[in-house]
Amino acid sequence: MVTDQTRHTVWISLFHLERLVRYYETLADRHSRRQAGLRFVFLLAALSGIVAFFDLLPPMLQLVMSAVLALCVAVDYVSRYAEKAATLHAISRECSRLVTDGRALWGDIESITDEECRQRNTRLSQVLDEVTAWAGLVEVQEDVKLNTQCEATASQILEHEYGGERTG
Repeated sequence: MVTDQTRHTVWISLFHLERLVRYYETLADRHSRRQAGLRFVFLLAALSGIVAFFDLLPPMLQLVMSAVLALCVAVDYVSRYAEKAATLHAISRECSRLVTDGRALWGDIESITDEECRQRNTRLSQVLDEVTAWAGLVEVQEDVKLNTQCEATASQILEHEYGGERTG
């Protein structure tokens, strides 16, 4: 039989997993959009370079577009949006897999021992720690506001799906 304390711990773990899936997916999408925007500006600057090559743009506009292109290259180099987006998508996918495992654990909670429950939950937590550490490798900054929004969403989802099952 699983104790109320262990049940509460598993519920909190499941809540954090649900939150993190949404958080990292939203961050990944945000970085992907930034990368796409930057690529669009690159395209415009490159097209203006082609037009400038044929002397179809005034010299001042050629200078401005050259500066924009240089700025975009610098922003792309410093921001690493593509690398961050890929890493954040990978974290989100792994968190989603862990949510599945966490939900399976919650579903098994009545039929397993307290010790087995704690062991499975500990394994989930260890993998989660390893996976979320990837964000630090690409220097992703925490977005507190987004984290709060994802927390509220995760809470609503779990309350809707499990309602009265929650304890603690």
